[in-house]
Amino acid sequence: MKPTVLMYHSVGERRATALDREWVLPPRDLERHLRWLGRLRIPVVPLERVLDELPRRAVILTFDDAFSDFATEAWPILQRHGCPAAVMVPTAHVGGANEWDAGAGEAPRRLLGWDELRALAAAGVAIEAHGHRHCDLRTLSAPALESELAACVACFERELGRRPRYLAYPFNHTSGEIEAAVERTGFRAALGGHWARGGPFSLRRQDTSAAGQLAFLARALGWRNAAAAAKRRLLDVGRGRLGEARS
Repeated sequence: MKPTVLMYHSVGERRATALDREWVLPPRDLERHLRWLGRLRIPVVPLERVLDELPRRAVILTFDDAFSDFATEAWPILQRHGCPAAVMVPTAHVGGANEWDAGAGEAPRRLLGWDELRALAAAGVAIEAHGHRHCDLRTLSAPALESELAACVACFERELGRRPRYLAYPFNHTSGEIEAAVERTGFRAALGGHWARGGPFSLRRQDTSAAGQLAFLARALGWRNAAAAAKRRLLDVGRGRLGEARS
């Protein structure tokens, strides 16, 4: 089976705001998540294994947006547990803040700079792409989409000396046309949300950004996917019976 990809954002003390309740995980909760994986003997594997068929259940940990608290809060916890992780970087905002959330009216959070990202890469963190400007790629024309992806790749080449291999779609939004452009740009695979279609350029991720313990287990163990599949089957059966009644 392929590994389950888990999605995090900021790891730090949660402010009493709607945005923080959705996207910020207190460090103690990340520690609990990793302890549960250890108790259940679920290995954490690197992002480069995302397309592999593995003999047992495994998870991959991704951290979107490259918040600076990854280095100060998340990475020390991950190191203690011996867990690899990937940081997905919106290249136009490196060293800045999460300006794409400005409309929510909340105080910005600082993002990692290139020196910090290089240090994390040297320590074993996978540094990969989260677009360039962190914009919804569906809103871009075909030429603008190509420029957005090219700018992201150029930043990686200039600052890290290599091309990115994996992309996490900003806001998890994608389409067939976007996925084809990402493949043409030279990415190996791309990550969406739990509703993604499941191909190499629309890989599903489970959002554990602010998950409590039961929600985390539901995602890490695949219960959420199983429940969604069961719901789809029930809907299909219901539609079939409705069709029979109408015929």
